[in-house]
Formats: sequence, C-alpha cells, structure tokens
Amino acid sequence: MNEDQNTRLVQDAYAAFKRGDIPAVLKLMSDDIAWFLPGPKDIIPVSGQRHGLAEVGAFFATLAETQEPLEFEPKEFIANDETVVALGHYQWRVKATGRHFESGFAHVAGVKPTALREAQWPGRIVSAVIIPGLTCRTPTHEAGIPGKWNPSQSRLKRQHDLWTV
Repeated sequence: MNEDQNTRLVQDAYAAFKRGDIPAVLKLMSDDIAWFLPGPKDIIPVSGQRHGLAEVGAFFATLAETQEPLEFEPKEFIANDETVVALGHYQWRVKATGRHFESGFAHVAGVKPTALREAQWPGRIVSAVIIPGLTCRTPTHEAGIPGKWNPSQSRLKRQHDLWTV
C-alpha cells in the first residue's frame, strides 16, 4: 500500500466512526490490532491497552456508555510509510457527571497490507495510539457558570474531577 491508500483507510475509519458505524470501523482493523489510550484506567474507563477486535469493540461500547461526543473532528492527516497520524480536536461530555472536556488530539495508526488484497481496502489498521492534547481544558460548572481552566491543576486531578460524581 502507498501513503495515499493508507491515509484513505484511516479517513474511512473516521468517517465510519462519525456515522456511528462501529462494525465498519472494526472491519478496517486487523484481527490482532493493538490499541492504546493513556490514562488511569481506575478513573477513565476507556483508557488502557487493548488487543484484538473483541477488546477494541469493547472500547467503543464503553466509550458509547460513558461519553457523548459534542465535537469530533480530524483536521489533518500525515502519512509516512506505514504510519498515518491524524491531528484534530474533540469535545466530549462525561455521562456520569455531565461535565465536558475538549482537547486537540493526535491519533497514530499503523497500517499493514493484508494477504488477501481487497479492492476497497488492501490493508488493515494494525495499531492505534491515541494521544490527548497537552492542554486538555475541563471547565467546571460551579453555580451553573462554566469556570476557567486552571493550568496549575494536575492532569490526574482534572481527570478525577471529570469522571467522579
């Protein structure tokens, strides 16, 4: 596969995700995909390492159960060989607390050709690392008025406040 085909594969996965078509997203991944989202799993249920389609499918199920997308927009795709990096912006609402957060992101996808050359997708996504932005903004909701982001607050404390009722 060339870089244009790899980019198209990743773009197709994003398009399917934005439509809510998770089976189509999973169809674009290899059976042994490695998936990683950093963060404390005891606080953020979608964080952690996953292997294989079943575990990545469970990731998407947990994501749907725990968060509501308010904005999810990949803006730029950068390809080099078998790696495609998607840069974008997202905003989510945590269902348990009603709080929301937004951030830039970089998603790094590894792409490999498949033994069976399919006309539409000659390869599969074999790995994904999701890197949240360094300045994740988490407004507070004191007295119903969104507060200002406090950069001195640690990322772990912000994550805890987002996810804890």
